[in-house]
Amino acid sequence: MIEQITFSELDDVLLDIPPEVTVLLLGPAGIGKSAFIHSWARKQNTRFYYKNCAEMLDIGDLLGRNSVVEGVTVNNPPPWYSATEKTILCMDEINRCGQNSILRGCMGLVLTQSIADLKLPEGSRVICAANPEEGTYYDVIPFDLAQSNRFFVAELKCDTDYWLKNVAIPGKYNQAVIDFITKYPDYLHQLSNSSAVATATGAKYYRNVLSTPRSWEAYSKTLNNMERRLGDTVPERRTVEIRGAGYIGPVLAGSFVSYYLDRRMAGFIKVPALLTGDGITQEDREKMLAEFARAIKEDPSRAIDIVTEIHSYLKMYSHRLFSKKKQISVIAENYYTLMSMCPQEYINMAYTNFISQLFDDPNNYFNQMYPAKPEIRSLFDRSTPANIKPGAHKTAQARADIEQMETDLARARQENQILRDALDRRQISNRNQTIVASNLQTLAVDDDIDISGLSVQSDGTLYGEASTAWSK
Repeated sequence: MIEQITFSELDDVLLDIPPEVTVLLLGPAGIGKSAFIHSWARKQNTRFYYKNCAEMLDIGDLLGRNSVVEGVTVNNPPPWYSATEKTILCMDEINRCGQNSILRGCMGLVLTQSIADLKLPEGSRVICAANPEEGTYYDVIPFDLAQSNRFFVAELKCDTDYWLKNVAIPGKYNQAVIDFITKYPDYLHQLSNSSAVATATGAKYYRNVLSTPRSWEAYSKTLNNMERRLGDTVPERRTVEIRGAGYIGPVLAGSFVSYYLDRRMAGFIKVPALLTGDGITQEDREKMLAEFARAIKEDPSRAIDIVTEIHSYLKMYSHRLFSKKKQISVIAENYYTLMSMCPQEYINMAYTNFISQLFDDPNNYFNQMYPAKPEIRSLFDRSTPANIKPGAHKTAQARADIEQMETDLARARQENQILRDALDRRQISNRNQTIVASNLQTLAVDDDIDISGLSVQSDGTLYGEASTAWSK
């Protein structure tokens, strides 16, 4: 059973529905119903007019008003009407009209596609959009059966793929927003963490805001304005978070802001240039270091990406970077400067994920930097498995890796102790066996005792018929 369709499916379905059949799009607020209608009209190269029925004070706002000319009542067509050019008319929030009389007037246009005796041009289409009645999250006027039977009804669900391909246009939308939704598609449309609250009419609303395609569009425009004003400066976390909380709610804004600031910092702080000194002035270098210091003071976890980029870059290009002694000294000095700015837990992370894996290669980048800057080793004096906290990593997977490492280390220590104990016991047993065997031989020769029925056990004791006699 088909309950909901996507915008991508609707895009195709509309091509087969006769223009004289009015289409009703049902779906939650903000998922992009009216934006879809406008976009679809643009693709059909058809004149478009939008009318929000909830904002109308009387039906004349939609159908035009009468006037008296020389004693004769004349109907004046509304501004959107064209007698010759086919039009796609979007009647948004049709079930939120302020009065039933306005809804009845709207339904007359839906039914006849005409205004009084003025017919819409051939090929024109009326498409309505409405919020669902089910769930009572909206103050709506429910359609009766006769009214709802006038439409082709399409109940829509949020369509992230369609939004990314057709709505979120790079240049118009902030690229960080596009990339964030690409990575986390479920965040395009979410209720915030708040329970519904009843209104005076019995309907419900959500105390906190929703994240919807509409709210992401507004937030995107706000980010673009902020970036134009600030230039290349990386904004403070609270600056971005305040602007996001009002659009997508405080919880989701917190997640997005972390992603956004990591991108901005990575774009502003050029790790290769900071390590080699190539292509930047001293003034630029000082600005980048100051920004890095400010960013990790505000949110220490933002050091993760920088630490990862530093060691990935050194590992990938070490054969070229360390070809000259002078270059090694510069890189070692800059490496020490950057790493010493990081919290110890992220230095530990660097040791675990990168440095400790280099020890099998005597020509690794760490061994080449250390002689030029011996202080580097002091950074990792505490970077042993016992000092590495599970919280040093951003992700649950990384924390699990650290915990597994500590478990494996404890197991290895336990197994090593068991082996040492077993070896000690074995050495003692071997020594006892040797001593007892030597004594037996002495007894056999000196005292002429038959020892053919005796054997020496692994713990040094004797077994056999003659053991009692010998023991005496």
